[in-house]
Amino acid sequence: MVNESGIGYGTIAHDGSGIGSDANAVAPLPLAGGAGGGSMETPTPSRKREGNTRQLVLDALSGVMDPEIPTLSVLDLGMITNVEVEDGTAHVRFLPTFVACPATSYIKSNIAKALMEAGFTSIQVDLETEMSWTSDRISEHGRKLLEEFGLGAPVQIDGTLNFEQIEHVACPYCGSENTELRSMFGSTLCRSIHYCMDCKQSFERFKPL
Repeated sequence: MVNESGIGYGTIAHDGSGIGSDANAVAPLPLAGGAGGGSMETPTPSRKREGNTRQLVLDALSGVMDPEIPTLSVLDLGMITNVEVEDGTAHVRFLPTFVACPATSYIKSNIAKALMEAGFTSIQVDLETEMSWTSDRISEHGRKLLEEFGLGAPVQIDGTLNFEQIEHVACPYCGSENTELRSMFGSTLCRSIHYCMDCKQSFERFKPL
């Protein structure tokens, strides 16, 4: 079950039915795209793969997508800070892009679901509390996917941010840097709205943070 404090999941123990029999068993998790009242389904672990290794965890995480940018995984966004497999238990530390991100619990649920489907029956997913997320954590592959999705990619800020870095961005449609900032806030808090003076397209940009 998701910890009421929002800090992490308890260990998931299964009795073979796909539902944990102890007090810390994971409750039914929302299907991808099921946020906001969608259907619920109890995930049943697939046949256990040989060797519950760290790579198995990473492979599973590569399929956990950000609900607001569904072409980017939690790995592309740099939201995973640590992965360990110890005594058959998969331990994952998860770093939200924003402290108050409304999708935090949903993403944590999908991480647990993906690990269960990969064959893990003992899973611990915890929030990272010792660092803050920065857009510099987005991988190069993730930046390319952002542009393919139609979002401007954030520039590298290396810990220092000024208004010029927020205002100026290359257009994801034509590549022109002849763009202007139209609004500091887009459809979500992590996006801003820009306009390309060359191709005359409006676009959102993932803010540098």
